[in-house]
Amino acid sequence: MKRIFLSALAVLAAWACTRTAVPAPAVLQASLEEMDAGDTRSNVSDHGSFIWNDWDQVSVLTSQGQFVDFQLSSGAGTKTATFSGSLPEGASLGDVLVYPEGSHSVSGSTLYVHYPDTYTYPADTTDSRPVMVAALSGNSAAFKHVGGLMRIRYKNVPMKATHMVITFHKQVVTGDFPVDLSQDEPVAEMTDGTSQVVIHFTSPDTPTNTRHFYLPLPTGTLTDMDLEFRDGNDALIPGTLYSSHSVKTVTRKRLLRMPGLVLTVINAGIDN
Repeated sequence: MKRIFLSALAVLAAWACTRTAVPAPAVLQASLEEMDAGDTRSNVSDHGSFIWNDWDQVSVLTSQGQFVDFQLSSGAGTKTATFSGSLPEGASLGDVLVYPEGSHSVSGSTLYVHYPDTYTYPADTTDSRPVMVAALSGNSAAFKHVGGLMRIRYKNVPMKATHMVITFHKQVVTGDFPVDLSQDEPVAEMTDGTSQVVIHFTSPDTPTNTRHFYLPLPTGTLTDMDLEFRDGNDALIPGTLYSSHSVKTVTRKRLLRMPGLVLTVINAGIDN
């Protein structure tokens, strides 16, 4: 199993000084082994290999029990990156890390990872942000996936489209999910119910285009779902509603490829 190996170095003087309220800086250096074919990635380059994004962040648990976000400070566009952040006065690095950053939490001994219901995709990227966790031991940690990714490929995205709405009629895929870090293959599992995800993106520049959207999901089985594009007024764009009733399985650290979709326009008239 391929993992991200993370080395954590904290500048000793940064938290040794207790006479000031200045937050303590810390640095996390992350490098990645090659991923297996079909594995999820943070971002996928034109050649299909893993790269870090310059907007990537990780959430780091502190000894005071709260998460703080560390921002990528170097290494964007490569497989090795450095993350920098500040620790509150008197705090040190805890033993839990989550990628990407988010509203993650710890209750007792249980880690809860958060899958949001809204995403905003930067322009011209294949951003994916699969949820991964790591237990810090000494100065190193190995990130492990807890869910999978669903890829949606859509040709001829309407130029007035500003966001996509995906409705899951029988599964809950958003919110907080418990993860057992002691497991060799920790997982976040979807539950029964309904949920909806909104993906905001930059509107296309041309009427003929292909866009790829990557949605992080907990593990489990999907059955009934709807996909549709909406405009800036949140109105459904005609012809973009797609419904799927087939069974689809989301597996830890794997990519679920949805069938390619194409918006097709037919001109119709009356033959006199």
